[in-house]
Amino acid sequence: MKIQVNSDKAIPMEARSVRSVEGRVNRALSRFKDRLSRVELHLSDQNGVKRGVRDKRCLLEARPLRRQPLVTQMSAATVGAAVSGALTKMRKALDTHFGRADDAAGKRRTTTSGGAGKTDKAGSPETRPPAHKHKTSSQRTRKSMAAKGSGKRVTAGGRRTKKKGIYQARRKSWPQR
Repeated sequence: MKIQVNSDKAIPMEARSVRSVEGRVNRALSRFKDRLSRVELHLSDQNGVKRGVRDKRCLLEARPLRRQPLVTQMSAATVGAAVSGALTKMRKALDTHFGRADDAAGKRRTTTSGGAGKTDKAGSPETRPPAHKHKTSSQRTRKSMAAKGSGKRVTAGGRRTKKKGIYQARRKSWPQR
């Protein structure tokens, strides 16, 4: 994983501060280093030499291998606060991104056919208790009542609820002419 730090003319970056920022990025995104090709930081001062509450901006761009880049940004009073905020957002975004990619690739826990000793694809025993084969009579009657098409939904407690249309509820709140 390559780390590239860019800054505008209002934020002077010395070699020591660049190494410090690179170290923070390495620590924050170390568990994704095999899945990222490059991480770019763009540091800028939004209003130049004038002071402000949130005038330092860090735009962080992470490039996963063979995928579209992810971008986060944070504005803060100092460069350090902006970098740490953008890194926190990026870590969460990468967790979500790679978690969804792993689920789509079939790396999530799915079970194979079998009895009580079900295992997932990795071969470890399933932690969820086995489902009961036979349903109780109350479960059968609830399902049969719902399947009859009475127009009403049956909740888990056995109560029936009528589904209201959104148009009907909104129409009552419209101003009268």
